[in-house]
Amino acid sequence: MKNTILIFALCLFTLVQAQSNSKFGEEAIKMIKLSGGEHSFNIVLEEIVSNAKEFRPDIPEETWKEIEIELKQLDKKELYDILIPIYERHFTIEEIKEINLFLDTTAGKKFASKLPVLKTESMQAGKIWGITIAKKISHRLKEKGY
Repeated sequence: MKNTILIFALCLFTLVQAQSNSKFGEEAIKMIKLSGGEHSFNIVLEEIVSNAKEFRPDIPEETWKEIEIELKQLDKKELYDILIPIYERHFTIEEIKEINLFLDTTAGKKFASKLPVLKTESMQAGKIWGITIAKKISHRLKEKGY
């Protein structure tokens, strides 16, 4: 009897956990979509095709266009299945819901739309800053005779 109760409890726990994971997944996918993730996925696909073209210049442009269209129509479920556990490691479902609430506001939509350009410009600024720091280190080492 104890084994039956234990097995029942384990099954119930597994069912509750699966529902919880499903809810988290739904909220995480919503967040990815609200933050412009699907647009970013398409940009990555374009870059993959562009890089492949460089290695295979013998393939006609029309074929590459067909491949690109097919890739953009792929079901993103496989990618979401990879991404959801990453978000799950870093956020609770409550945090994801709060992020979604923000991303659904005017300010949140603007923030999401500006993320790609913010990332690009920030990386460029970081490179410039890194060069400045490297020059300061080099100058300081020269002062010390190195």
